[in-house]
Amino acid sequence: MRYGPYSVIGMDKQSLMGEAGALWNYPDLAVPKPDEEFSIFALNAGLEYPDGANANIDTGMWLHHMVHFTVGPSRSDVTCLQSPRSMPHYNVGATPQNSERSFSSGNERTRLDFTKAMGNGTSMAGYHIMAQDKFAMIVDLMNMNMEEKSVYLTMTYDYVMGFPSTWENVKPVWFDADQCGTSEVDAPQQDGHFVVPTEPYVANFDGEVMLMAGHLHDGGYKSVIKVDDKDICTSTAKYAESKEFVSPEGGMDMSGMKGAMKLAKNHISSMTVCNKPGFPSGLGQFKTGQTWLLDGHYNYTQYPGDLNEDNSQAHIMSIAIMYVKVPRDGAKVVGL
Repeated sequence: MRYGPYSVIGMDKQSLMGEAGALWNYPDLAVPKPDEEFSIFALNAGLEYPDGANANIDTGMWLHHMVHFTVGPSRSDVTCLQSPRSMPHYNVGATPQNSERSFSSGNERTRLDFTKAMGNGTSMAGYHIMAQDKFAMIVDLMNMNMEEKSVYLTMTYDYVMGFPSTWENVKPVWFDADQCGTSEVDAPQQDGHFVVPTEPYVANFDGEVMLMAGHLHDGGYKSVIKVDDKDICTSTAKYAESKEFVSPEGGMDMSGMKGAMKLAKNHISSMTVCNKPGFPSGLGQFKTGQTWLLDGHYNYTQYPGDLNEDNSQAHIMSIAIMYVKVPRDGAKVVGL
């Protein structure tokens, strides 16, 4: 599916939030989907120009981040249910009680494939989308060019129509250093190694963990997800695996422009995915009462970050999304 077009101002202009060359957290409520029920088993995001060419850092465009929502009467966002406010849900005209963050991507554009967690006779599971469900998105894009650019966000869904009788359902769980906020936090230090923690999340339904992956900003190198103080997943960042993830001319210095940034040369190009067959022995069951948390690890000495116009480190993120297999009729969430 191709969504947009989205117009992103050039570096000579600022957004309402004072950011040069940015489309900041734009709420898109007109996100089409099939009218009938269907079941997703893999998905990933991309960014392209009107002619279909890939839009990436080497041409000055970033898929800074996007958040995909499913809105409907049976939906709930389990890590924000008790929050008195939830900015991302409010941004798309919803609440944590009638919607859930079902997918996210940064510029690394990680593909998440449920079939990778289906080995050893495990029953198939899919994210069941009902006819009455609606899609919405938050879209955040960066343009490092002087001229305005028009781009499309792409979503590749692997799905089957209906809900096969032998399949089980899937529930997403969202971890975030700024849970229920904008997801951006200040870097706690300007150099060296540090860890960005999340608040603990106490599991409020039962299921079986399928897969998970993290999202970091430049300078980050791993996302570590823990359950009851035991590491279950390390999602590792890789940098500049292809030219699309390298700033042109060795770096993009826009520090003379108001609201602009000085970008590192090499950028995150992938995050590894943790799948069910690879979880440590004894882990992988998702149970009410467990304590889950995410640690985002950064090291500016090894991986330079992106700088603000005053040469301070730019805002960073520590996010992960996990998918849990649940019964066909959905998760039984405590408190609903």
